[in-house]
Amino acid sequence: LLPEAGDRSELSSSSRVPPNRSADRSIKMVKKKGKSKRTTLKQKYKIERRVKEHHRKLGKEARRKRRAGVEVPQRKKRDPGIPNAWPHKASLLEEIARAREKMEARKASKKQRPVEREAKAAEKSAVASEADEASRRTARAYGRDVARVVERSDVILEVLDARDPTGSRSRKVEASVAAPKRLVL
Repeated sequence: LLPEAGDRSELSSSSRVPPNRSADRSIKMVKKKGKSKRTTLKQKYKIERRVKEHHRKLGKEARRKRRAGVEVPQRKKRDPGIPNAWPHKASLLEEIARAREKMEARKASKKQRPVEREAKAAEKSAVASEADEASRRTARAYGRDVARVVERSDVILEVLDARDPTGSRSRKVEASVAAPKRLVL
């Protein structure tokens, strides 16, 4: 007892059957997401450790070659240059050339500095010997001043550091104090 072909629209509207959604899915396919790039911490630290170890090995090898006298070329970052469409390209290139000349001049002056340093070191050693002599003189003068103060005073007050009292005591001053005078610590 099915209705005729013309009556099918009546059947679907009267029975209220939900539309077929499987047909919509076949038309619109959902793109699958790619594999997640998340990694475990174990894997992350393993990679970090391997990279660090690799860099250490490269450094060791470079040092070994330097000691052997083999010159190791350092990788320099390649300059991409200046595009031709860049405004004021010529003036910019001139500035770069001047900067290079300055750098070369600095490098040359750095090479001359060790000779100057040796000369300055010799001068400093002469000045240091004079300073040592002067400090000896001032130490003697200080000792004389302390002796005069001890002679003139009746009571000597010695201030000690509570953190290190034995280290902050002056045995020479205590020995120079005579019997009638008092020493207060």
